[in-house]
Amino acid sequence: MKKTVFASLFACVVCVQAKIHPIVTPSGAYVIEITESKTVQPNNAIHSLDDAIEAGAINIAAQQCPDGGFGWPHNDCSNTYHNITAPIIDGVRQAYLRSGNAGFLGVMKNSGDYDLTNQYGNGEARFGAFTSYMMWNLSKDTGDSTYRDFVETEFFAALEAGTYGEDDLDTQGWITAVETSRTGTWVNLRPWEFSSLVLITQRHCRDIQSGEFEQALWRGLGTLDNTDPDNVYSDVIGVAGGLLGMARINRTSFPAINAPLHSGVNGLGTLEALADYLMSLQNPDGSFYWHSNLAAPTDGDKDTQSTAYAVMALIKAAERLGEADYLLAIESGKGFLLSMQDEFGGFTSYPGGTYNTEVEGEALTAIGMQGIYDRIFQSNLECYAN
Repeated sequence: MKKTVFASLFACVVCVQAKIHPIVTPSGAYVIEITESKTVQPNNAIHSLDDAIEAGAINIAAQQCPDGGFGWPHNDCSNTYHNITAPIIDGVRQAYLRSGNAGFLGVMKNSGDYDLTNQYGNGEARFGAFTSYMMWNLSKDTGDSTYRDFVETEFFAALEAGTYGEDDLDTQGWITAVETSRTGTWVNLRPWEFSSLVLITQRHCRDIQSGEFEQALWRGLGTLDNTDPDNVYSDVIGVAGGLLGMARINRTSFPAINAPLHSGVNGLGTLEALADYLMSLQNPDGSFYWHSNLAAPTDGDKDTQSTAYAVMALIKAAERLGEADYLLAIESGKGFLLSMQDEFGGFTSYPGGTYNTEVEGEALTAIGMQGIYDRIFQSNLECYAN
């Protein structure tokens, strides 16, 4: 179901030994092959933060296909993919929130309408792990409850009734399907997959389901593996996803993580400890590598996507913990992300690397976040809170 694609470089007479660089997407994670000759920093001609966010959103808007979705790669609408819509549109939303530009809202609405059409072969609605969070925000921003109501009826209520999808899954069945799809090489993505569902189920007044997603997120932290970066990728995104999910619901403590294959998180039982560990992985220039245990990391291992999720997670952790200690790491991370932006608003996936619309959306979300609570946490009493 999940495919891994390897992109090869042009043949050369004398080549530097190739390295790999994984990039994560809900539509099917893949790996790029790079050489150090490719790792040149983009020339960033955009200085104002507002200008950078607007330019990034305009760049994404230019990639939107006529059906409201996004193709793969840039400038290719031969196929569009529902699973990548949400992280892309979350980035465009940052520009809309800052500017109020109706054009950005139109891009967001077109993608929301596109995701309303996502179906299984039997005609039932199909959801990605991040879709429900995007739909909630879209209803809030447009004043149209269609998107939120669609998620409530077709996803959460269907899971509760055990009638979701072609296999009539309940919540635990759906969680198991996600966990099964994220095994082996991509097992580290499990916490990331559940990072928004723990919050959005609470917004839909579904505390039992939120608890089930929280347990899945905690279990995912336990299956993190940083022992073999050549074969198990992207543990930094897994750590960041776990921290983000726990912080979003103000879970400042939890049972100690039992992660025998990841010494960095094994035994941790507080939000602060998890945040401190993630922050310890940051490089002096604000970046994060795509893996925490690389033998000899270079610029080609610095990862826009991992840095974006680390920044998002540290922002939410700082909100919950009230600690100023994370602010320097957050601003440094945003600085690195801005250094990845080119003069046209696009973000490379690593220094001198390729462009990926999903990664660009995630970078925009990270640099645009200002530490506003996802919700006001008062004992789960604010169902449908803005």
